[in-house]
Amino acid sequence: MSKISGNKKYINLEGVRVSYRPKDDSIQITSTDEDLAGENFQLVLKKNTDAEQALRNILVDKGLIKEELREDKSSLLPTTAENPYLYGNVLPWNQIALGEKGENKPVIWDVSLEPHSLITGSTGSGKSVLQRTIFNHCLVHRWEFYGIDMTKLELSPYLVYAETTKKVATTILEGWLVLQEISTILHERYSMMADIGVNHYLNLPGEEPWRPIMLMLDEAFVFLSLSGGKSNEARKDDAMVGLSSDLLGDILRKGSAAGIHVTIATQRPDPAVIKGSMKANIDVRIVAGRMDSTPSYMALDSDAATKLPGGIKGRGIIRSSHELSEFQAYYTGQKFADEWVLLQQGAYEKERYDYLISQLGK
Repeated sequence: MSKISGNKKYINLEGVRVSYRPKDDSIQITSTDEDLAGENFQLVLKKNTDAEQALRNILVDKGLIKEELREDKSSLLPTTAENPYLYGNVLPWNQIALGEKGENKPVIWDVSLEPHSLITGSTGSGKSVLQRTIFNHCLVHRWEFYGIDMTKLELSPYLVYAETTKKVATTILEGWLVLQEISTILHERYSMMADIGVNHYLNLPGEEPWRPIMLMLDEAFVFLSLSGGKSNEARKDDAMVGLSSDLLGDILRKGSAAGIHVTIATQRPDPAVIKGSMKANIDVRIVAGRMDSTPSYMALDSDAATKLPGGIKGRGIIRSSHELSEFQAYYTGQKFADEWVLLQQGAYEKERYDYLISQLGK
């Protein structure tokens, strides 16, 4: 239960009431049950501590506090941002536009400099929109896209873009097989580069340019976590998870020269799953939405995500070139890809174009 009463705003949790007093911008905890001494207690939390920040987040999420941007940021970071991508005509294949960090300064993920990314954030934080922005870049610039999507909801819809999306795995076995396929491509490209004495896949000969590859793992924690089960099936799954983790680590280490780039998305970048050896090869790290200090340190090696304003969709922190920047992600709607396909008039993604045309008169 939560309500606004007079000058105080509060929410009742189990055994306690968390109150916000606008007069002095303080957050208080009051017991609703008597303690062992037969008395209630009240505690005013010290500002900018983890506990105070966590409870402030709850009050913001419940709509009891409308948290404003800090004064030094309000003129730099709008609450919404138009995606200026213009169907891929603005930036080259290797530069993915993610958002703005103020004063029209774009946030660019340059895969030729920093080949892999980690995106972390809770449900509703904007993580999915960032993933869609990256996929749309792949669609426009004719990358090949592979996905691992254990929820079967986030990446599976991309399968309708058949010229771009090669496979989306939705089980542990399928995920392992996708990683094996990517690993095979990686080592084939390495072998060809070694044969002709070049050190980058773009220098390989061919009638058409070699296509870069994006491997995206959605909810990687679900895919890479060991179950610890004792049944034969659980043991087989855990064995495949272990092999998958090894394959992913190898792809992260070697992928760049072969044109293979990885995006790992997860709600919590737990070091038991996103191992230190993996994270060492992931240069671009993004936190979507405010989070507590522990997961912030896991993702960014900093508590910067605890200081993000609450209640603003698409607000995040990006760590790139070992520097942290607060930014506003571009909003990429679900229709963007289809609008682009129609604009191309079937020159690319012909199967999807034909379907969209067939639906226009209905």
